[in-house]
Amino acid sequence: MTLPGFATVKRDGIELTGSVTLTIPIELKVGELQETVTVTGASPVVDVQNTRRETVISADAIQALPATRAYGSLLNAMPGVTVDNNGLAATPTMTFFSAHGGRTNEGRMSINGMTVAAAFNGGGVSSLTYDTTNVEEVAMLVSGGLGENETGGPTMNLVPKSGGNKFSGQLFFNTAGDWSRGDNIDDALRDIGITKGPGIKSSYDASGSLGGPITRDRLWFFGSYRKYTTTTGVEGIGANKYAGDASHWDYLRDDSVEPRLVQGRDIWSARGTAQVTPRNRVTFSHEKQSRCEGSTLTPSGQGCRTRGADWIGLGATTRSPEADTGYFDFPYWVTQATWTSPMTSHLLLEAGYSRFAYRHAGGPGQVPPDGVLDLIPVTEQSAIDGHRANFVYRGLGTYSNNFGNPNSWRASASYVTGAHNMKAGYQGSYLVADSEFDTNVSQLAYRFLNHVPNQFTYRLPAFQTADRTKVAALFVQDTWTRNQLTLQAALRYDQASSFSPAEHNGTTQTSRFNAAPITLARTDGVSAYRDISPRFGLAYDVFGNGKTALKFNIGRYLAPATNDTIYTRNNPANGIVGYNITPINRSWTDTNGNYIVDCDILNPAQQVVPGGDSCGAVTGNSLNFGKPGTSTRVNPGLLKGWGVRPADSQWGINLQQELMPRVSLEVGYNRRYRGKRSYDPLLCVEANSAFLWDVELRRGDAGTWAGRGAARGQLRDLRNRLRSCAHQLLAGRRRHRERAYQGESDAPGRHDHRARDQRHVRNHREGRQPGPEELSRGRSGRDDASRPGVVHDPQAGRAGQRHRAVAAADHLQEQQRHNLYWQRANAACDDPGPGRRIHERAQHGGPEHPRASSARPTVAGHRSTCGSRKSSGSAAGARMSASISKTC
Repeated sequence: MTLPGFATVKRDGIELTGSVTLTIPIELKVGELQETVTVTGASPVVDVQNTRRETVISADAIQALPATRAYGSLLNAMPGVTVDNNGLAATPTMTFFSAHGGRTNEGRMSINGMTVAAAFNGGGVSSLTYDTTNVEEVAMLVSGGLGENETGGPTMNLVPKSGGNKFSGQLFFNTAGDWSRGDNIDDALRDIGITKGPGIKSSYDASGSLGGPITRDRLWFFGSYRKYTTTTGVEGIGANKYAGDASHWDYLRDDSVEPRLVQGRDIWSARGTAQVTPRNRVTFSHEKQSRCEGSTLTPSGQGCRTRGADWIGLGATTRSPEADTGYFDFPYWVTQATWTSPMTSHLLLEAGYSRFAYRHAGGPGQVPPDGVLDLIPVTEQSAIDGHRANFVYRGLGTYSNNFGNPNSWRASASYVTGAHNMKAGYQGSYLVADSEFDTNVSQLAYRFLNHVPNQFTYRLPAFQTADRTKVAALFVQDTWTRNQLTLQAALRYDQASSFSPAEHNGTTQTSRFNAAPITLARTDGVSAYRDISPRFGLAYDVFGNGKTALKFNIGRYLAPATNDTIYTRNNPANGIVGYNITPINRSWTDTNGNYIVDCDILNPAQQVVPGGDSCGAVTGNSLNFGKPGTSTRVNPGLLKGWGVRPADSQWGINLQQELMPRVSLEVGYNRRYRGKRSYDPLLCVEANSAFLWDVELRRGDAGTWAGRGAARGQLRDLRNRLRSCAHQLLAGRRRHRERAYQGESDAPGRHDHRARDQRHVRNHREGRQPGPEELSRGRSGRDDASRPGVVHDPQAGRAGQRHRAVAAADHLQEQQRHNLYWQRANAACDDPGPGRRIHERAQHGGPEHPRASSARPTVAGHRSTCGSRKSSGSAAGARMSASISKTC
């Protein structure tokens, strides 16, 4: 640091990691212009200006960790992060993680600040082997993210190496095998079929990297290559001696061939960095991974890995190798480009694009190149012939061939002065998910019981589903520092939508089960979710020396928008009956013992073929084979709007203290509040209420049974409902605290609704109101004497007063609810819709809950009842839920 008339001061050893902001105390002294003072000291470890919870691991620390070179091992070093299966694995694999009680799959992986993950299942991680060895650092954001973060879960960001003006590189190799393991196999385990242990049989991991200048100070490169393979034994599995033999419908275990789990990858990557102008830098990188797991079925098969004479890389505890989809030969591609431009000493512009594409099979693998697809697979229900119950052998029934392509991009502008830092930006993503469900040649599968056929299954051929989800977001965040106090605030706007394209939906193939292709039109899913999410943070340098910081953060965060849940619910392909997820199972007796279904499979009636077989009738939804069946259709009013997308709120308070140079201690408390559990923002319900009404909302009238349309959300209705919700929520929480203090439980799902509902019907028949003794039983349908922790002595001081107050409130509320119930039921007598059916069931003593009724209308000419509903958040009053779907 220099200033005219003062001595020059230099401070060495400063390390900036992640998004940390460090305070460097420097004192300028009057001196000669030529005088230079160099101060050497440890880098500060307390960030007194950022409220986000972030942990950073440098490249040196990663290399020193005695763990598998996978991101799952690094997750275990992150405080506050919950890791699925503790991140332990013999080889790099997909690992889920979360924080502060979030969903198991809420954690996200990103490279250069852009998400690189699957296009579905939360879009957080994938089966890609993330390169954690060739990075400058790994930053884990646990909580307290500002406008740049869409969700409130943890995010691990990898910052790759990019080369420099000096040539540098590294080589790595490790290995393990039978010589480095043991097992506990004894005679008792051998007697039950376990002859091999699950330990590592062989393993190696080799890699190399090199980086340096192409043109000094202008152009640099960095490249790496990695190859690893791990082979482990699999216990309790045997090969089939009759595999591939069409004359055999039985299984004979062959222990001379050892099933193994074999996993491996070939990974190469290249990265170039160019300083185009003094103020413009661009980077481009490309990575390809070839995933090879399992092996061919025969020693002469051609694939990414050929099996040996005495081992095979296929098989599972419930599947013989010839019936197993344990073969993987999938590519992965990651392509990224970034641009950085410091326009002035205060203004920084950034932009980036990321493309991730990969083939997968939705969890299991695919058929090996020499797999058995021309033989009908058999599922044996009995544990015989040396295998377990429900064991599949003889051939492969189905397999998947899927494609995922998540794309993301970002652009931002940062204005930094020190005391005032502002950032505004744009983020977007487009997620592609295509699935294909293939069958064997016959499209059939058999089920046996003690070698006797009793059922067959048939499916549609090569059926496809396709989904697309789009997200766009704008954000602005600002940081102000005044003396020892730093304030942070952010505002984020998100818009999410989805659709199902016409292509890659249905099947273009024909077969004996479908004479014509199945084509489907383009269908919108979520038309537009719009949300504004505020975030706020406060950091205080307690003593002003940069060694003690008190931090607080609070914000609203959204659930991920990916190709699943409500975003794909309207895809018409999901409703077609007969593909891999909805096969047709039909009872069958092979009377003539020829292992051929002699019935007319497409004839749904029960059949007895003279001199042949007998087949059971096809019933229910299976009658719609090859056509749309009973499916869920979401109410269009719940697929768009402001604040409809699920979200939660989080807040946290943390204290960070420097104990000694390079060592700090942080203690914090974080709380997460779940947002509404449904997609209807207008309906306020009580989660602990005794009733669960399924109603259809009519504009301006949220409490009638006759309403036909969904809520339109006029401002007046919205204002009235929100005001009502606020009053009911406060009353409900006060009442909940009183009951909790007395030891009672209002947890949903713990009440005997049937007993209570029967009391309502009985009271109505007898023309009487329920008495206080009956009402005092509360929502559980039991006498309060059976509830532990409830004070019943009216003279027992304050506890008795509280008990009387709660009992009186319950009495009044139960009377009001009882009267309201029959008032609504009677008012619905003339309504031929759901209200009429509820009233009729109540009059005859039947179940009045709408879900208990058939999905078919009881009055001709009227539509079916609504099913598959969800309730929204909690408040006091009668519990209701919006009709969000229909059973068609």
